[in-house]
Amino acid sequence: MRVISGKYKSRLLDGFKLNKTRATMDRVKEIIFALIGDKVRDKTVIDLFSGTGSLGIEALSNGAKFCYFNDSDQEAKKIIEKNLNNLAITNYHLSRLDYKKALEYYEKEEVSCDILILDPPYKDHIIEEILVLAEKILHDESLIVCETEKSYELNLANYLVFKERIISDKKITILRKR
Repeated sequence: MRVISGKYKSRLLDGFKLNKTRATMDRVKEIIFALIGDKVRDKTVIDLFSGTGSLGIEALSNGAKFCYFNDSDQEAKKIIEKNLNNLAITNYHLSRLDYKKALEYYEKEEVSCDILILDPPYKDHIIEEILVLAEKILHDESLIVCETEKSYELNLANYLVFKERIISDKKITILRKR
């Protein structure tokens, strides 16, 4: 697993075989960042289910000004920390919280999220719940990047599909507020 573009392009990341996570493959990362393009530059990103941190690191590599990494798993947190240290990245905050507690923390800290990356365990089907909980940290121009299994249909009330791509058995959906 590696960083595919930007400042840290081709740098290797640890954690490909991290237990309890599903690493985002290079091709999927490439498509995600092609879909959002330069909209990541100078933005604040939240990678809510970070796993190895590869999506948040990719955002920082492509010019994001700050990234909030979160994963509830202790092993994942250690891998994220190792990857960030290996790349000498300093513009981040790393937490090990349940996603609900993380969103409460961001709201309490008055974080304004420009790009919210959601790659939760596919079986949980919690993206709609997260969108409700994240309302106060998102603004009208925020983008929400969702990685789901191909068959998952988002039930959206306050969001529009901005862009969408299917890659093998995965679906990448970029949302915007209505």
